[in-house]
Amino acid sequence: YNLRNFAIGGQVDDYPYGGGAGMLLKIEPLVRALAIIQESYSNSYLILLSPQGKTFQQKDVPRLLKQSPNLVFICEIPALAITDALIRAIPGVIPEQSYQQETFTNSQLDFATYTRPVIYEDLK
Repeated sequence: YNLRNFAIGGQVDDYPYGGGAGMLLKIEPLVRALAIIQESYSNSYLILLSPQGKTFQQKDVPRLLKQSPNLVFICEIPALAITDALIRAIPGVIPEQSYQQETFTNSQLDFATYTRPVIYEDLK
């Protein structure tokens, strides 16, 4: 969904009330878009990402995958990382062995992993 389609004149952001730098999403187009999504997908689950919220961890992936087939994220940059984590956990997307050995899945800090050749430009 394109939020501009739900905004008056296509304007989806504005300056913060009370001053301050930068721009913020306006509430009106966001609420209109979410209402349409709720009508179209009654079992959708809204996730509003915020630095003040609970920290997303790999252990949250199975719960989110079971929550709803229609997850709606607000705040696109953090949503990209979460979407990547969710997609990688779907069986068949990557080999199961690869998924189970990933640093985030097994909660281990991984060692450096390289491809061949063993020596490249005099570096080993």
